[in-house]
Amino acid sequence: MLSINHGAKGIVMWAWPDSPSLTPITSHLASILIGPCAPYLLGAQTIRADLNVAGCQTIDVSAWIVGQTMLLSIVNHSNDEKPGLITLSLPLGLQVKSIESTLLGDGAWALSPGGSAALRASLSRNGMPGLESNLLTVRLQDVSASGNVTAAIY
Repeated sequence: MLSINHGAKGIVMWAWPDSPSLTPITSHLASILIGPCAPYLLGAQTIRADLNVAGCQTIDVSAWIVGQTMLLSIVNHSNDEKPGLITLSLPLGLQVKSIESTLLGDGAWALSPGGSAALRASLSRNGMPGLESNLLTVRLQDVSASGNVTAAIY
């Protein structure tokens, strides 16, 4: 998932012979990437700047916006579980209505809408397992004069 966060348009999993425990995981990930994630990964600009993580230095985050929805990819690239509060601040000016779906991961993220000039919208959770990958979609509120939600951050 780190390669996706850094601009790759796909992942090739290769393990032969494959294990009975690995096949369902990689199959599930493939169905998500070529299904609901494809419009974001192939049709939107990757957002890496202005996504700030507090509470864990080993979390890598990227986001993509299509229409009124933002896809977030959140990856703990450490082998170790990270305890304590972890907060992901979203780009200044974005107003987030809700967490729309958890495509991958345990669904432990909670939303603080924020979105004002002084208060960023954020997601938080208590701890994150080692090598955990999360894919979430959040519903955005249009805050730009142009009717384009991405105008608020680009």
